[in-house]
Amino acid sequence: MLKKTTLSTVIAATLMSCGAASVSANEFYAGAEAGWSDAHIEATRTNANVNGFSSTGFTYGAIAGYQMRIPDGMLAFEVNVGDNATEYEQKTATSSESMEGGPQYGITAKLGTSIHRYSHLYALAGYQWQDMDAQATTISGGTRSVTTDSATFGGPKVGFGLQTKATRALTLRAEWSRTIYDEETILDSKLDPEESRFTLGIVGKF
Repeated sequence: MLKKTTLSTVIAATLMSCGAASVSANEFYAGAEAGWSDAHIEATRTNANVNGFSSTGFTYGAIAGYQMRIPDGMLAFEVNVGDNATEYEQKTATSSESMEGGPQYGITAKLGTSIHRYSHLYALAGYQWQDMDAQATTISGGTRSVTTDSATFGGPKVGFGLQTKATRALTLRAEWSRTIYDEETILDSKLDPEESRFTLGIVGKF
């Protein structure tokens, strides 16, 4: 009888230990993400009306952070760095103008609630930076003139996501975010960008 009781106690303790391990513990993590970026930019020029244009493209990057367990949820702090392929180009008979997204980087805080032993639904808030390159070409009197410029845009980011453990070491996640960048001047135009991103990611703890 004592052996059965002892065996039952060991089994129960083992199951409880496994269950606790399945819930995200305090841990560092790193991984990668990829998805789609949809940007809309309002452009204001001297003595000209406001023109809006949109650009979409593939986005990808690396992520790293630290996640802590809190009652019924998790709290995480994360940094990200990446790139995107958003482009915009406008041409006329005598001129052309193009803009291309470059490196992105940011910091994010995430607060999540447990919806399953292995999964969290979370909200996020942070700050994101985006580098952008631009080029303007004009042809006048047979002469071709090329002007280049660049700027770094920064702004607050908000969004939400869902993450779930695939194995003890790997976590899968889907995330949507929207960033409203501050206005910057590039090629004599004041640009006011907004960007929505949807990404899928995989991270590993260490």
